[in-house]
Amino acid sequence: MVREYDKPLQHNLSIVDNFKVFGVLKFNCNLSNSKIMELWYIFIRGVEIRNKGEWFVRIEGDNEVRQRHLHYLLAGGMTKDSYGELVELISAWLAYLCLKHREFDNGSSYIDEYDNNKGGDWYLSKVNRVELVSERGIGLDSIGRSNWKMSTELKKKIKHNNLNCFNYN
Repeated sequence: MVREYDKPLQHNLSIVDNFKVFGVLKFNCNLSNSKIMELWYIFIRGVEIRNKGEWFVRIEGDNEVRQRHLHYLLAGGMTKDSYGELVELISAWLAYLCLKHREFDNGSSYIDEYDNNKGGDWYLSKVNRVELVSERGIGLDSIGRSNWKMSTELKKKIKHNNLNCFNYN
């Protein structure tokens, strides 16, 4: 079986040169796409500066084959700059969220330093043929077998990087 990728998405993620964190948030309960995005916004608002963060999040799982969970990338615009400080902040913020939201308390997280050589952009741009197709992309930037959302600031950065790749003279 040949794996399919969302090649425009992979290209756009690959031209971002300042990703710091590759992370996963798992929730040990069935969640709708809208609920998991609500939880994402609760999480990211405690990590970024005034909605100015550069982040990418992808929803995986369909609650039938496997439970929904999030994979995410964090770049600039966060309240902490270094990877070590971000890990401390994320860990403390998740501990707080566990007290306030049962979905976080029942879940788990994984945080790793982003390394372009590990293929995170490829992993996040894969098309998943096992999961059911999502035709309701409310609040997402995509639908189908690749449900993801990108922050406005990251979109601006990608647009800028893409425009600078070409010489229009």
